[in-house]
Amino acid sequence: VGGGGLGPGSYPQILKTREVRLAVARDTFSFPEVDEPMTYIEYANRPSEISWLGALLDYTVWLPWTLRDALTGTPVEKDEATVYPTPEEERAMRAVKGKVETTIEGGFMVISTTMRAPELSAELTKSFIRHLTDRVQDLRTRRTERNLEFVKEKYREAKKKLRASEERLASFIDRNQNIRSAELRNQRNRLDRRVQQQLKLYN
Repeated sequence: VGGGGLGPGSYPQILKTREVRLAVARDTFSFPEVDEPMTYIEYANRPSEISWLGALLDYTVWLPWTLRDALTGTPVEKDEATVYPTPEEERAMRAVKGKVETTIEGGFMVISTTMRAPELSAELTKSFIRHLTDRVQDLRTRRTERNLEFVKEKYREAKKKLRASEERLASFIDRNQNIRSAELRNQRNRLDRRVQQQLKLYN
């Protein structure tokens, strides 16, 4: 992954965001010890994967953090809707977070995953890369939309100021058909210059 605006230095943080981890956890993988492919959520929540210690941690150590995330504005954003992961999804998200590592080499981020089977590790790495790419693109799109809205707002302001300057000049001309005094000429020139300045900004 590379290029434009969001640099490689920000990718490790984006890779481990809740949005990316949830997307990876919902992907389907082929686990060596399981006959049929299943999502990482299903895999992480198999009875054999949930030890009594893990269950205890879920309701003692991890539960307060999960509730804090739900109550303090760190839910998962999906298609403009707020999604609060289920306990099963939270368990899978924690599991995949512990499987992935990143390093920065020569300006590029290298993603590596550790699983018992190399084929599964490759699948998991591809999933992380795909969802990281999607997330970076989504962030870039949102930033572009915010920038565009900022430009539109400045355009509307410039247009409004230009019209106001033109109206002041027109009103002055209507009131002073025969300008003879130096003061009125100077005032007319100032209004002309104001219109030209606003026109430049508008253009």
